[in-house]
Amino acid sequence: MNSFTVLILLLLILSIANNLIMYHKCYMSKNTMLEDPVLEPKIGSYPINIYYAKNNATTQCPKGESSVNVIDEIKNMLSQYENKNKDKCVITYGEPSSYEYQKIKMLGGN
Repeated sequence: MNSFTVLILLLLILSIANNLIMYHKCYMSKNTMLEDPVLEPKIGSYPINIYYAKNNATTQCPKGESSVNVIDEIKNMLSQYENKNKDKCVITYGEPSSYEYQKIKMLGGN
């Protein structure tokens, strides 16, 4: 085999390995509980992605009320859920702050 064929085979092997790693990282791990290295193993987290149409991100409320942003509406519903279940969960957006980490650690009974 000449060097060109070896190079092509090497690139093919690398691309297959990359695809397998990215498949596991992006798709397989999204449906499993995640572990945060800062927290104890008895506290888990679950990733949730919310997709929405950007051109329909603002909806009109009935009776002339001001318009509501979809993201604000989702955060409002999640905060209501969190308030009902204060001892069961803490909802964060992005990486938790130090204050949020303190609240999360309290879930573990510490």
